[in-house]
Amino acid sequence: MREDTVTKDTYTEGSSTDATKRKQIRGKKQTYLHVVRCEMKKKLVAIIMIFLLVASSSVSAKEESHFLKDWYEKAFKPLSEEVGAKTGEGLVLTIRTSRIIGQQTKSAFSIAMLEFGDAETKEVVLGIGEYRRQMQSELTTTSDELKKQNFESYKAQLSIEQTVAEDVDTLLADVLGQE
Repeated sequence: MREDTVTKDTYTEGSSTDATKRKQIRGKKQTYLHVVRCEMKKKLVAIIMIFLLVASSSVSAKEESHFLKDWYEKAFKPLSEEVGAKTGEGLVLTIRTSRIIGQQTKSAFSIAMLEFGDAETKEVVLGIGEYRRQMQSELTTTSDELKKQNFESYKAQLSIEQTVAEDVDTLLADVLGQE
């Protein structure tokens, strides 16, 4: 019987619980729908942004090419030409300098070779001079020794040797002639 005796408070309480549950469910549905709507709005905004970005990039690409052309003509090209001119001048200067260095090196090498040749020639001339002095010294020594000897005794000895040689030749001719 208790079940039959439902008070107004219990019913009200039960109905308020049901109403709360219904509100909660409705609230959840509304929240879910709200989330879905927000996501749909975000997607729509993203699609519109992408469309605007693509449209603006094609327009800006045309403007950028014009901007790049102006920048090239006004800023980069003159600077590039100036750098090219300075580079060319630097190359010409470097080539001239290297040519001068080459000529100086060639001259220095020629001078060094001449100096070396001169040094070798001087050494040879000095060697010849030394040899000449030695020979003169030896000739002087030999001459002095010959002067000390009695030349007359040398002539007499030479005469004796010639007489002996003639006697030997005569003797040999007699012996060989008798056979």
